Amino acid sequence: MITTSAGRLFFGINELLAGASELPSTAQFPVIRGHLDLALGEIWNIEFFPFTFYTERRYFRQNWSSASTYNKTNEVYDAATQQYFQCLRDSVTGAGNSPTDSSGDERSAYWAECKTTYAGSDWVTATAYVVGDIRFYPVTNAYYQCHTAHTSSGTLVPDATSSNERWGVLTPFQRYVDHAQSWETNLIGAVFDVKDADPRVTRRWDSLTKRSQLDRTYVVEAVASCWVEFRLRRPRLTGTFYDATLAYSVGDQVYFTTTAGVGNFYKCTATASAGDTPATDTDKWSIVEIPLAFEGYLIQAAFAKALLAEEDSTRRAQALSAAQEYLVLLLDEHFRQNPAPTISPRTYASAP
Repeated sequence: MITTSAGRLFFGINELLAGASELPSTAQFPVIRGHLDLALGEIWNIEFFPFTFYTERRYFRQNWSSASTYNKTNEVYDAATQQYFQCLRDSVTGAGNSPTDSSGDERSAYWAECKTTYAGSDWVTATAYVVGDIRFYPVTNAYYQCHTAHTSSGTLVPDATSSNERWGVLTPFQRYVDHAQSWETNLIGAVFDVKDADPRVTRRWDSLTKRSQLDRTYVVEAVASCWVEFRLRRPRLTGTFYDATLAYSVGDQVYFTTTAGVGNFYKCTATASAGDTPATDTDKWSIVEIPLAFEGYLIQAAFAKALLAEEDSTRRAQALSAAQEYLVLLLDEHFRQNPAPTISPRTYASAP
């Protein structure tokens, strides 16, 4: 992404407000920052601009890891078999307790393959059950898989706990991509399409049936992974002036000006001690990127918002008009020169 600096935006806004190309005062800075943040949110979500648009392969659950501890109903992706499994017990960890063995067979004493539906006869008492058996328990209206061989009784029932536990409940698997998957770098702002192959390298793809709810996109087809085309989640501008006497925690945001006079917002990515600046400790900070293409609109739109406090309707109308002109030009360029991706029918006539 080609970016502008936050300092250029502040200078531009302050020049329009006060006739001086400089940062707003300490008192005014959070006010102007708030106007700028609102303007950024407005333009970011208007269209799927190519510089905020991304394609990534996504899995529905995180890869199983021998270093992690899993509990009942936790779901993981098993890369060895390209299948999803759910945990049947609590405190399952270690290389020897992976979802499948070296032959690719399910370790049914700890895991069960995830499915959208399950089948099995009703559970009954006084019956010998072996590891891997699946039974329906009418009392809870749920299916269970046996993880410990036993003969059932009035106490060794599917939903028993503690020392009487012999079964793990089976939950219907939902194929969804969380828009904020903890193991992925990019957060999803809005989904454009979900495909069964990478549209950047082949035309032989199908759009998958999707539905987005509560920051998740659900996929109906039985695929192990999918390629999601999405708009990046828009950055928020929340930082205060960097203070060299303070320590910062992960997630904190500051505004920092380099020795070259370039000011930007930075997000703390690792605990930073007092004096650990974005310039000297780059491994602890990441810049908050603002698209250069938005620069003109952001300055005029934030300026117009700032004029609300002055009740200058004429100047505000002029600023809004200027902001609209920048937006029209940006959209015109976008649709004429960089059209948004289109959903095309699958074809086998063309080479990848």
